Amino acid sequence: MVLTAPLGGLVSGQSALLRLAGSTPEALTVKQPVAMHMVYPTGRPSFSLARLFEEPELKTFEERLKDRRLNQEKELRRLGNLIEDARALGQRRGANVPSDVDLAEEALGAVARGELPVVMRADAEDEIRGAVRFAGDHGLKLIIAGGLEAWRCADLLKEKDVSVLLSVDRLPRRESDRYDAAFTNPSVLHRAGVRFAIVSDDAADIRNLPYEAAMARAYGLPAEVALRAITLSPAKLLVLERVLANDPHDDRRSCGTGVSPAQMTVLRSRTIIVLIRTALQESRATAEIAPPGASPDTVDGPDGLVGPAPLHEANHCTQIAYSQPSRDDRPPDAMRMAAASPW
Repeated sequence: MVLTAPLGGLVSGQSALLRLAGSTPEALTVKQPVAMHMVYPTGRPSFSLARLFEEPELKTFEERLKDRRLNQEKELRRLGNLIEDARALGQRRGANVPSDVDLAEEALGAVARGELPVVMRADAEDEIRGAVRFAGDHGLKLIIAGGLEAWRCADLLKEKDVSVLLSVDRLPRRESDRYDAAFTNPSVLHRAGVRFAIVSDDAADIRNLPYEAAMARAYGLPAEVALRAITLSPAKLLVLERVLANDPHDDRRSCGTGVSPAQMTVLRSRTIIVLIRTALQESRATAEIAPPGASPDTVDGPDGLVGPAPLHEANHCTQIAYSQPSRDDRPPDAMRMAAASPW
């Protein structure tokens, strides 16, 4: 399953939890909405191609900094007014007072009442502190997304019970930071008692998620915490445990955790098999997957691994089978070459 969320703007929109098997939007959707996604305003002017052909405005650094603060305060007031208007609309509806229909205010109603969490994107330390202060002023249930410098304000996040959705494979924000500032970010948050989850933050980077957990493990995060950060922790932060437990399409018995993220590089090409149950009709493709004479329950995979055969039934689920090699298995050729290399 994946959480899909919009990007951009001051209020980006709502996210939804989707399963990756289904033929209709209703079959794909597990829960909607999951959270309201926003971007903490930085005050910087938005990018525009027209500005590339304009004469740059000559201003001192102090003047630009002042303009940035003014723009940031303006956007924060605008966002605060939207939330307060949504809260007022809910109060009028509760008192049966006639009011005009405003879709934006109605969408923000659950956010203003604290029923729907706000995932606010903020990377810099001052942005994170400002987002926490803004959420406290307006009574929001806040989750920080990005959190590149969350380690700088871990005590504040712990005090205010603010969770963080972060990525590990990133460059430091400041030139004065250590090269491993992003790699050690999860371990610092863990020691401070801050709830966090490691996320891909981009559809194209989903395949690298186990490697990000392995990187966090290599820079101080305990192995069991690293594994939980990419599995159970995201569901807990977004209050999805009950939804997943009641999902009729979910087959948790078919998922194993016999391999840790720290071993992912060694086991990349020979011990991970992804088998997908689908509601396909019998065809030549399925006949090739389960050849004649094979057991109806299992089929042999590559390297002697055994996994469940495709079942032709109505429900859809994804099975991920993990298997560790035996101790006397020889490493792949690439690993032997790396071990023999003088470099």
